This record gives sequence, structure tokens and C-alpha cells, in this order.
Amino acid sequence: MSLATAVDSDVRRRFLIIHNANAGMARQGLFRAVLDALDQRGAHIVLHAADSVEADTRLARDAVASGGYDAVVAAGGDSTIRGVGSGLLGTSLPMGLIPVGTGNVMAAEIGLRRRAGDIAEHLMTGPARPVYGALANGEPFFLMAGAGFDGAVITALNSSLKRCIGKSAYAAPIVTSMIEPLPHLTVDVDGREHQARWAIVTNARSYAGSFVLSPGSSVHSPELTIILFQPRSRAELLAQLVRIASGTLGLSPRVALIEGRKFTIRSDTPVPVQIDGERLGTTPLVVERESRQIYLLTPPEVPQKGREEMALKDAA
Repeated sequence: MSLATAVDSDVRRRFLIIHNANAGMARQGLFRAVLDALDQRGAHIVLHAADSVEADTRLARDAVASGGYDAVVAAGGDSTIRGVGSGLLGTSLPMGLIPVGTGNVMAAEIGLRRRAGDIAEHLMTGPARPVYGALANGEPFFLMAGAGFDGAVITALNSSLKRCIGKSAYAAPIVTSMIEPLPHLTVDVDGREHQARWAIVTNARSYAGSFVLSPGSSVHSPELTIILFQPRSRAELLAQLVRIASGTLGLSPRVALIEGRKFTIRSDTPVPVQIDGERLGTTPLVVERESRQIYLLTPPEVPQKGREEMALKDAA
């Protein structure tokens, strides 16, 4: 069986839907429409609001222990997925998504369109494919962990403002982080030492929604990749960010993509760290492969070009 082989299942009807109690209203219409679509198809739904990753994890574990559900659905953004997925690691109970967060990187990874009827259909009949996670200082994550620039942005982000205005809330933290001195990071990749100013260990090809960060990565593969940014100035960092936005990061000078199994990131002074868009303190950061996996309900496979086009349309 290949790494991305789907797990067959009958029609699912019993769902626990864990939704982000702190989410903004921008995509609540989609959430309600999916609930209606599931109801029209004869699904039985139990709703739980959660206000933290820890609560998401606890509810997912309780769902596994109860034996009363065909799937657990994470209705929120990537941090909600991280919490619910953490509770399902190592079990056969699949997880579905209703992408009502800000970035929705996981939704972009699997080519999930924000159409209520399609989402309901995937939840009830879609294949369950394995997704491989990793550990950051012992904490599970499924997309990426960053030390440096993106960690600083997440640390400075006003969560209340993000709930109100979405991605626009990132503008001020990005500007603030751009003018801060670039940190010096020492990065050990499977015993080999490198230097960087910003580092991201990724399990995914997408970044911040529809941008391509690591073209060869996939959440359905057990391989991890670290992207080492080595700009000599803020202007060069800005140029690297532009290349992320244009999908040409691999052509950037002083950017290295390295596959590995264990990554240790250290610094002389504390540097902010983020995992899946949430704060995780400061360096040192140790990232390694998680041996367990989750099963994620996905739409039928879409060619990568078509997936990218759908992600761009949904991000518009």
C-alpha cells in the first residue's frame, strides 16, 4: 500500500464537529451551510465549541474513547486542525475539515474547495488518506514549525484583530518584524550544522494559504524539509518573501531546502517560534518525525496545477 493510499469506508453519518469558539464571522456562513448540507443528507451531528488547542485535543480523544462517531470534524483553521489531529494520532477514526480559519493551509494542501455541498459529500463518502505529523519540542503539528521571522509575526499578531479583519491583521506584525534585527540561528540537520537567519521545518508544500513554500513536500509523505533563509540584509529578506509569494523561492540565492529527520535550532538570544500558525515560545526548537499518523477525509485527487488554481480562487 502506498503512503497516500486511501482507507475505504462506508457512508459516514455520525459526526462530532469541533469548532473554534473564538473564530471570526468571515466564514461562518460556510460553516452553517455545511451543517445544513449534512443534515439534508441524513447525517447525525454533535457540535462542540472549543476555545483552545488543548480543548480540541481532549474532545477528539473523548470521541475515540466513546466509539460513537464515524468521523471527527475540525471546523476552524490550522490550529484547530492541530488540536483535533493531536487527539486522533495513532487511531483509525478519521478527521474531516470545514475550512473556516484565516490561512487554511491544510485545506489548500488537499485541494478542498469551500463549497458546502462538496464538503458535506467528502465528509460522508470521501477517502481517508494518511497524514504524517511531526513533533516540535514534543508538541504535535501537521504543517510547519518556524523560528525567526514568521515566529516573530505570530508572536506580535493581535488575535482579536485577526478575528475581526482576517489576513489584514498580519500587516502590522509583518512590518514590525521586518525592521527588527535579523537573528543568528545555528541549525543542526541530522548531525550537520548550518547557519540561518530564519528557518522553517515543513511537512507541507503550501504556506500562508495559497503560496508555495516547498514544492516537493506533502502531508501524505513522511519526509520533512527545512528551509534555511540566509539573507544578508532586510532588503534581501524582503526579496525572499516576494519569491515565496510568486512561487519562485527555490530560485532565491541564500535559501537552502534540506530533507532530514531531526532538526535542532539554537540561538544565542531567544528567538520566537511558531507551529501551525500558533505561538510556541522561543528557541531552542527541536523538530522530529512523529511515528503515528492521522487519517484525513479528502476530496478525490486533483492534479497539482488544478489544486493551485482552486487555492488561488478560494483565497481571492
